[in-house]
Amino acid sequence: MVIVALGFVFLSGMQGEASAQVLLQGNGVTVTSQDLDAEYKRMPPEFRTQSLAKPDQVFNAASGLYMLKVLAAEAVEQGLDKDDNVRWALESARIRILSEARTEQLDKQRAPSPEAIEAYAQSQYLANPKAFDMPEQVRVRHILLRMQEDNAKQKIEDIQRALKEGASFEKLAKERSQDPGSSVKGGDLGLFGRGKMVKSFEDAAFSLQSPGDVSNIIETQFGYHILKLEERRAAGGRAFSEVKETLIKQAQATLSTRQREATRDRILKDAKVDSNAIEELAKLISSK
Repeated sequence: MVIVALGFVFLSGMQGEASAQVLLQGNGVTVTSQDLDAEYKRMPPEFRTQSLAKPDQVFNAASGLYMLKVLAAEAVEQGLDKDDNVRWALESARIRILSEARTEQLDKQRAPSPEAIEAYAQSQYLANPKAFDMPEQVRVRHILLRMQEDNAKQKIEDIQRALKEGASFEKLAKERSQDPGSSVKGGDLGLFGRGKMVKSFEDAAFSLQSPGDVSNIIETQFGYHILKLEERRAAGGRAFSEVKETLIKQAQATLSTRQREATRDRILKDAKVDSNAIEELAKLISSK
């Protein structure tokens, strides 16, 4: 087996311009850069780069393909390609690959324009704008000390005192809060509506009126908290521009599904179905 230099143009969309380079060869089998391209072409470009960015990664991929090719050649030599099960598996794989290629071609040919997708998304919004209403929300930061902490009550009172004297809430949250999820963000919990937090915490958060307001010490099953209000959002509707990105994605998925359903209906409408044969096969399989 011969290992050849790995400095080649790969997965760049330029295979037609650059000749394939041999990566591994031996036992009558050769693995080239184009072979790897064929293996990885369905992978998103960023993942290709991650998977094949280093020589050892390329070697592992190429050697794995080399082994497959050698074993496949040995299988043919042993006449395994004549086995009924193997022949059907090969034909099944061929059918699947070709059908996927045709489906991809149809998807591209029938893909709606960006304008049509946006128009459909807007029609969904206009049909029921109330569906996109948002309830009242608040965004708070919090500092948490767990009850298991030694002298937790005294420590949270010390933090409360420091805040009243002008200490930075965000800085203290990063340094003292025992909530690992929010402490790294200065205690920021983001926007949330009612029903998302435990009741005593929620009541305290929604009782804060103006950004900058700080709560008294709140006790929950998680420990002692101090909250600071960052933002309030009144309940109300959202403009199309606020939900456009989500609706566009939904529209793309819906229209794509409709196109594939239309293809399925077109193909099946001329199919002659033997219901008796289907029932008999189902009974045979269920009896095993």
